Amino acid sequence: MKIYKFKKTWFKFLLIICLMFFTSKGFADDTCIFTVTADDVPPNIVLLLDNGAEMEHVIWHEKYDNSKDYTPDVHSDGLDNDNDTFIDEADTTEEIQWGDGTTSNGFLNPNGYTIYKAATNKYYIRPILDDLTPDPDDGHGFFSNSNTFTINGRTITLPADPSTVKVDGVIDNATQFRYSMNYLNWIFFGPYAGTGADLPSQSRFYFAKKAIFTVAEVTQRKAYFGINAFTATAAGSSNVQPLGFVYDVAGVVDPNFVNTVNNLGTVDYSPLAEGLAKIAGYYNSPSSGVVGEYCQKSFVIVITSGVSSEDQAVAAGSVPTALDDYDKDYDTVNSVDVAEGDVKVDATTYKVPKNINGSSYLDDVAWYLFTHDIVGYQDGWQNVFTYTIGFMGNTESNAYLINTSNNGNGNLNLYDTTHKEYGKYHFEAESPAALAKVLIDAINAILSQTSTFNAPVVPVTRTTSGSNIYLSFFKPSNGNFWQGD
Repeated sequence: MKIYKFKKTWFKFLLIICLMFFTSKGFADDTCIFTVTADDVPPNIVLLLDNGAEMEHVIWHEKYDNSKDYTPDVHSDGLDNDNDTFIDEADTTEEIQWGDGTTSNGFLNPNGYTIYKAATNKYYIRPILDDLTPDPDDGHGFFSNSNTFTINGRTITLPADPSTVKVDGVIDNATQFRYSMNYLNWIFFGPYAGTGADLPSQSRFYFAKKAIFTVAEVTQRKAYFGINAFTATAAGSSNVQPLGFVYDVAGVVDPNFVNTVNNLGTVDYSPLAEGLAKIAGYYNSPSSGVVGEYCQKSFVIVITSGVSSEDQAVAAGSVPTALDDYDKDYDTVNSVDVAEGDVKVDATTYKVPKNINGSSYLDDVAWYLFTHDIVGYQDGWQNVFTYTIGFMGNTESNAYLINTSNNGNGNLNLYDTTHKEYGKYHFEAESPAALAKVLIDAINAILSQTSTFNAPVVPVTRTTSGSNIYLSFFKPSNGNFWQGD
């Protein structure tokens, strides 16, 4: 507890200000006047859950190292170029023969592959096209009469269908499994020595859902939660879980919330900037009425790998009403040297990763939401804060998400990693199991920000001395919030 000292004259001045405040325009109730914690006015937190193609990737085996290249070795340089413990395999047959008779030395499609069941006893490993959909041509696929494939003398069963039933209370429900070319090369040409029985059979999407259930249980009635996800039309995002408590006062979860999350499926595209703008439109909608008090704070947590696609024009009802360079990171008048589509980390410039028709406007929308009064139907100023979670992303995508979170909390285009605010509102989960903890960390940060100072009751006769008056306040901790006895 900290003690603050004020002169009596200052106390009188503050008293006059308070009296002026009480005689000003009235609100529905006095909640905001006497608010002391997030228990009184819980924050609004909408999760923008990326359910696009990146979330369909199958979870990797624990021994797979994505930093290594497992493309089959065609060199004669005396080196183990494909990390499979063998040297100089140029004279060996490490080819895949596709349906049309063509061959390739391993899996070489940078868009990855999926397992497609065309009919009973008719399975294909099919390449993913540039538009992120599976190639429909059987001639471009590798055939088997089951999801067990024999390639390079190895017979391995690949997980083919995401689960549509509950596993540990969670339904995966991804449309398909996607495999990166490097992961398949590790399985069929690299050091993997199993039959497939030990290969994980969940998608990233499964673990995202599991993390949401975990966080909802831990936080319960500390915040109003909502969820937006992408749709098959690739137009912004849709509010699939309206803002509200998902647990009742007895600690029982709302079954509708459980069903909503479990029934969520995946789509091909991730219009990240459009999706964020659509959430702002939801906050601004008088019909939603989700901002119940003028002092209530509103947040968005973007959960994504950070790769945008089909992200060019906002849907109706979005805020802002168009995508633009709102953060002016490419401003020739003011000599800002970061082109739209680039992001910096200290002195290093990276290209923002994008898939088909993707954009780099997510950080611009985040800046717009922070610098504008978004909620038009409430008195006062209500902007929206944006936090980000990089889920199994890379250096470039995380740099982009960091700048989004920097902009979304008032630190415009902050590229200096030594600055105390750099990346403060960005969190990273490099493995599926880490996502729940990282999401809890983000929620804790929000709850800490929304907890204000609480004045304890102290006898007045003990708080004055001469011309001084002493006021005491409890300051919120930076650690985990107290969950009660």
